[in-house]
Amino acid sequence: MNYLSEFVINKRKDVLIYGAGGVAKDLIILLKSILPDLYIQIAVSNLEGNPENINGISVNSIDYYINDSHEYQVIIATMPETASIIFSDLEKTGFEDIITVDEIINIMYQEIWKEPVSKNKLVLAHGGGAGYGDNGKYICEAISECSKAIDLVWGVSDINKEFPKYIRKVQYGTYDYYKELGTSLIWIDDQHKNFFSRKRSGQFYIQTWHGIGPIKRIEYDADSLPSSYLRTCDLNSEMEDLFISASSFNSEQCRRAFHYYGDILECGYPRNDILFNNSFDVDKLKSKLGINNKRIVLYAPTFREGNKPIRPDFNNLISALEYRFKEDFVVLIRLHPVDKSKDQIVFDDRIINVTNYDDVQELLRISDILVTDYSSIMWDFSLQKKPVFLFHPDDKKYQEERGNYLKFSDMPYIEAESNEDLREKIKNYDEGQYIKALSDFFAKYKSFDMGDASKKIADFIISKIVTED
Repeated sequence: MNYLSEFVINKRKDVLIYGAGGVAKDLIILLKSILPDLYIQIAVSNLEGNPENINGISVNSIDYYINDSHEYQVIIATMPETASIIFSDLEKTGFEDIITVDEIINIMYQEIWKEPVSKNKLVLAHGGGAGYGDNGKYICEAISECSKAIDLVWGVSDINKEFPKYIRKVQYGTYDYYKELGTSLIWIDDQHKNFFSRKRSGQFYIQTWHGIGPIKRIEYDADSLPSSYLRTCDLNSEMEDLFISASSFNSEQCRRAFHYYGDILECGYPRNDILFNNSFDVDKLKSKLGINNKRIVLYAPTFREGNKPIRPDFNNLISALEYRFKEDFVVLIRLHPVDKSKDQIVFDDRIINVTNYDDVQELLRISDILVTDYSSIMWDFSLQKKPVFLFHPDDKKYQEERGNYLKFSDMPYIEAESNEDLREKIKNYDEGQYIKALSDFFAKYKSFDMGDASKKIADFIISKIVTED
């Protein structure tokens, strides 16, 4: 950290970051963790298609800075494929003091890798810095039951999030986070690590991808993803040593969509263990959420590429469910983390916002019915043999933009294209017919979930650490 901070301070210049994508966002977090008072500005060649600001810092045209080009230390925050071209263009316009983010990263790891790999340290992350949830949570719990000697570290953006006492928190994306990552024996993540993550000899990377089942197309199977994102996918596939698979479809997807050719452990997803055992206290969570003696429908839509989703009429949904099942219902609403449109929803004691609840698996466990659109969460939930209704009036547009592996007509889940259609499908729900279709579906795509995935992975990790010792 000293060398990196001295590098910036000794320039005695304002830092001008060129680029307004994910690399720039990650760079800002890193620099601010080293020098909180550092003055940073952001520039791009073309404002069109770029955000107005990043983390509260305005994005301006590079032309705005040309007359005072000598005053800035420019850091090119793009993937290496474009950095050399940008470097040349900036030099031609008069900028002199230019460095690429790749060089910044190399400086950082020159420091970090001076320290040895800690043979008992495991660093986890979930959702790019989200809280305590998904597969990593259940792996940690299984490890803690078997061994207290493993140093469990979790990268989280909000350091105030609650975690078990046996887990050390580190702020995601900071210098300290990369230091923990660079000196740990094992990594676990449920999405791609960013461009700043560099693996050294002797480290072991386990990928527990957050998606599951033959639902929406991802990575190289999708047609609309930018090349920079696919490059990140490639970088991760090159680093990964073990992929956790929850179904035969997942295993095939690892090879095809991720271009991953390493080992695959077909054991199911640790996060789904909770759906197979009765140890979880359902009543305690329902009480915490203020739900007593009522059944629950969970509404959990997927991510949209810049489009606002069409919501169900929640009061209409409750009415239809109460008509069909003759019991009182409440709706739990868990929007995608990047969905900013929750302000359009009127919440009350029957329509409850649980978007910020870290562990969606616990919400699946207490819910009786799921309403979603294109999210692979439908697969997880239906492992409980509970009904799934798909509300997607924008299906045609979504398929054009992203697409699914299968037609919805080939899945057991019940489709609805409007509020009226959803109401009728709920009223006419045939449990026997649904369960039969669901069983056939899981037989064809072979779920590996049996309720013991956490134990299997924990045993593997402990054996790996023992072997290294």
